[in-house]
Amino acid sequence: MKKLFQQSFALLPFLLLMNYCSTQAQSLKSVMINACGSSEGDNEYLILQNGGSSLTVSPSTIDIRYGTTSPASTTYTDAIAASGNSGFVSGLNTKLSGSCDFAFVNASNGSSIPANSYFIVMNDAPLDTPNFSAWCGNSVGNVYVVFSTDASFTSSGNFANAGATARYFRTIINGVDKNYNYIPNNLSNTDGSFAAWSDTGVASTSGNYSSCQPTNLASLPVELIYFNLAEGINELKLMWATAMENQNLGFEIQRKTEANDWERLDFVVGNGSSNRTISYEYKTLVPTETTYFRLKQMDFNGQYVYSAILKFEPKMKKPFFDISPNPTSESVQINFAISDEESTIILYNSVGQQIKNERITAGQSTLGISNLPGDIYTVVWQNGKECHTKRLIVL
Repeated sequence: MKKLFQQSFALLPFLLLMNYCSTQAQSLKSVMINACGSSEGDNEYLILQNGGSSLTVSPSTIDIRYGTTSPASTTYTDAIAASGNSGFVSGLNTKLSGSCDFAFVNASNGSSIPANSYFIVMNDAPLDTPNFSAWCGNSVGNVYVVFSTDASFTSSGNFANAGATARYFRTIINGVDKNYNYIPNNLSNTDGSFAAWSDTGVASTSGNYSSCQPTNLASLPVELIYFNLAEGINELKLMWATAMENQNLGFEIQRKTEANDWERLDFVVGNGSSNRTISYEYKTLVPTETTYFRLKQMDFNGQYVYSAILKFEPKMKKPFFDISPNPTSESVQINFAISDEESTIILYNSVGQQIKNERITAGQSTLGISNLPGDIYTVVWQNGKECHTKRLIVL
């Protein structure tokens, strides 16, 4: 399937919010966490996009870090292969079909990567040559391959496959700093396991490549627009929508509590293959304790990937900053912990334009949005000490 839960329509409401408290451009798409072959570290790789500016390949423009604390501090790109690895790149291209609409390009130190290009960063001595032919026909443009000779990028494996404690990535591309993390226990801990992000924050999806061959650009077979929760009087509604589906069997809804592991709640049948927007919803009783929800999207061929995790807390445990209802078309309530400083609410549209900027002093405020066009907006609450963001879907 194509692009399961990949970035779409200005990026998704609960999936990794754009950080409007800092400048952003480039992005980390996915990482092969549990690579194939006996020399695992040689075959791990990161897929990135460089944003709206071209990039000259060098350790100063491609700074990738990994670690067990945030922000990640161990650099994996202190040295980049002067000549790249043209033999390996030729092998990648050999596996593409003759009608493929893109090619891999050897990106040596000092070479240029055009704006809005995808590029891969990996160890300079890869042993496994993946077949990326599933990317063909997705209009990705040429994909550049950068080879790190940094001693930290070892051949024995670099990225944790198991464990409940988060691991962290930090990317500084063309001077733009972003932070990402994933939970190793969310992976299958078998060859081909990956983590993928829609934006900064915790990984939006995790899954496993069948036979270690990437199925598409972000490893994801369904293009998810949003996945969200809405609490009613006696029910909790799970809502999600797809912009594209390809061989989608459906979604297994899973939940867990602090005391229990993941369990199947129900199954919602998918729509097979589609290029139109399809909305889904599922209703269940309002939990009386902190409960987590996720979707397990399943293909007809047996492959599956998990969505990011939604956390529901009873009202007495509501997050510091919350908005409801969401999605909506008329007005939205903004709830936040009462601050000893004056607060500001700022609203941005999907292309980053500031739409509203209002001062507020109480612990709740109503934001009128009836005159706004349908879009996915970012709501920012900030005072002199803190800055928090939420996605808002205006229908």
